[in-house]
Amino acid sequence: TTRLLDADSGREQLRAGIGQIRYFRDRQVQLPGNPVATRDHSDIVGEVALELPHHWNLNASTQWDPDTDRGAKNTFRIQYQPSSERIFNFGYRFQRDELEQTDLSFRWPMSEQWHSVGRWNYSLRNERDLETFIGVEYQSCCWAMRLVGRRFLNDDNGTYNSSVMLQLVLKGLAKFGGSVESVLERGILGYEQDF
Repeated sequence: TTRLLDADSGREQLRAGIGQIRYFRDRQVQLPGNPVATRDHSDIVGEVALELPHHWNLNASTQWDPDTDRGAKNTFRIQYQPSSERIFNFGYRFQRDELEQTDLSFRWPMSEQWHSVGRWNYSLRNERDLETFIGVEYQSCCWAMRLVGRRFLNDDNGTYNSSVMLQLVLKGLAKFGGSVESVLERGILGYEQDF
């Protein structure tokens, strides 16, 4: 692993790492019904994270199987985040014979008090949405509100769940409808509650 830090600010400008596990004996723990793992090494895993100029960040990782000389898993993500109120993310995930997905998410101001939020997670392999949501946030001096419409894949049979979530925050007192916040934090990389 190596890191490059800015001498003035201490911010991480580059992080890169590569690794592989070496086993000295067979593993004794495995999932029920699976054979004991006897391979003496793991796949090779690598990651690069780069802070680009003008608030752009790039992250890429790969998992390589040296026995088959093929990539097993790959991820790529680019993020634009000049502030906690302005976030744009695009990601791509690929796992051989398992999944291929894109992920687009954002939080963007519409005015001083209103923000839009959204996510679109799509499976290229199955040609269907995995999760989508769109919503608005409002904030004043004393209270705030989030309203989000969400649709997500519930199972492999193609059954979807849909919901409309509302959260009301009385600053310094209480929150009503707490699941909205966790959906946004999980779905939008870099999202932080600021009220």
